[in-house]
Amino acid sequence: MDSDGLSENGRPFAVSRAFLVLLLLVSVSSALFYVEASRKKIVGGVSDGEYVSVEIIGVYMDSLSSTPVVYLFEPNKEIYLPIWIGANEAVAIQSELAGVKPPRPLTNDLLKSVMEKLDGTLEGVNITKVEDDTFFAELIVRKKDDDQAMQIDARPSDAIGLAIRFKCPIQVNQEVLKTYGISSDSDRRRQGSTKKS
Repeated sequence: MDSDGLSENGRPFAVSRAFLVLLLLVSVSSALFYVEASRKKIVGGVSDGEYVSVEIIGVYMDSLSSTPVVYLFEPNKEIYLPIWIGANEAVAIQSELAGVKPPRPLTNDLLKSVMEKLDGTLEGVNITKVEDDTFFAELIVRKKDDDQAMQIDARPSDAIGLAIRFKCPIQVNQEVLKTYGISSDSDRRRQGSTKKS
């Protein structure tokens, strides 16, 4: 295959079977994972507070908006944080979580390679605030033998994709989690009170 994405016979490169399966899984996963945050509209803005560590649950499809959502989870208080993202970013996150390697580097893979070639590393990712219905994040980047870490503004989807590849911690502003997170207790109460018709 040529570097421009064409196969030896000149036909456009076909998407690998693994990526098609991945896209299918993302599309149907909303039926397997329900969190009432899918119906919660984000308003106002939050930015102050301490930070808490979260885990990545995965990427799912919001059945109402047909938009991918990445779910973060704070295990101590059992709070989910949904962040709506783009389709390309969803594939970049879910493929790395699933251990699926693309035939060519995705943007996150490229940025990781560039940072490492420049003797830099990603020490962490912070989800910092919400303004005008938009989540904000920052990368904590440190160059080798440099005492001072750099904070770089980023979209949460890109930041999360990089965090997975660097295997570094992800933290969320406590106020953001408190305002936009969904408690698993409230979800269990809602499910327990719902009868099948």
